[in-house]
Amino acid sequence: MNNTQWILLSCAEQSGDMYASYIIKAIQSLKITTPIKGLGGPLAKQAGMTPIIDYVPQGIMGITEVLKQWRVLKKVQSDLMKALENMPKAVILIDSSSLHLPIARKAKSLGIPVIYFIPPKIWAWGRWRAKKLNAFCDQLICLYQFETKFLNQMNLPAVTVKHPLLDTISPSSDYEANTIAICPGSRAQEITGCLPHILKAAQIIQDQREHVKFSIMIARPAVKALIESYLVQYPHLNCELISKNRYTHLRRSHFAIAVSGTMTLELAFSITPMIIVYRCSKITALILKRLVRIPYVGLPNLIANQCIVPELIQEQCTSDQIVTQALRYLDHPNYTQSVMRQLEIVRKICQNKNTLTFNDIIKDTLVS
Repeated sequence: MNNTQWILLSCAEQSGDMYASYIIKAIQSLKITTPIKGLGGPLAKQAGMTPIIDYVPQGIMGITEVLKQWRVLKKVQSDLMKALENMPKAVILIDSSSLHLPIARKAKSLGIPVIYFIPPKIWAWGRWRAKKLNAFCDQLICLYQFETKFLNQMNLPAVTVKHPLLDTISPSSDYEANTIAICPGSRAQEITGCLPHILKAAQIIQDQREHVKFSIMIARPAVKALIESYLVQYPHLNCELISKNRYTHLRRSHFAIAVSGTMTLELAFSITPMIIVYRCSKITALILKRLVRIPYVGLPNLIANQCIVPELIQEQCTSDQIVTQALRYLDHPNYTQSVMRQLEIVRKICQNKNTLTFNDIIKDTLVS
């Protein structure tokens, strides 16, 4: 490595911001005093990153959804490219392949080591990107063993890191019957696409089972007003908004209705059964249907390599379908217990002793 004394770190997702904070803390714990600058959210800043780009990570998924924000993303990308001209010691990229792959290419051309955390999901679609990853990245860091195995089979330099949420979320085998968590996601497009169907289902469930109570998890302050704009349409729904102590509420919930994403893994680690839902634009769905090669969408099912929790994706994500799956949990305790046992297995898979810690990876890649 060269002796330039700063590290460029970039994340453009809320979940990426969380992982960025863990990486920064790992660097600091090893007494590495090299300044960390780049693109990140509040957690990365609190951990010690100095922002050099005026952009708040918000998360954009889907093909048409990315196109709508293309000008903004290109401006962010251009600013990151300019930052590379100051020759950082290393570049750490987190997720967001449409933003970060060109950054990796530029960094590699300048001889700057590139560490990619949560690399593009070529195991799901776009295997042609494997050549780019091999050419542009020095180290690929995955959260799940099945990802690492796939990338290694393609001769890519991938390792698995222990998921940091395992140390944050403690499992629970107890729950309060009839308590249902609603996890509508952190992105406006997810909330707009899924929450109307979830709330309609919640009202139907309450009409049929009067003792149920709901809690909606607020993933970030920026989406609270949007969630409230939908909730106000159901003034008689027994529901509260949760902004703090989220994991406590998740652990005590009978089950959750959750938009596909990191939240489903948080639920799995909490041993909280769930119904996974997702809707994207029709154009995005049509394109992905032709490209994606995986049998499941939800992380718990992907990790277990079997359908252990129900998935309601796109046209299947309707209020009636959600009600049907919810009543299975409410009316059949044995079913709930069966799902919980499967989620315990998912947690154990992620606790694999062969995984590395963030400190291990930082030692291998930045300490030299």
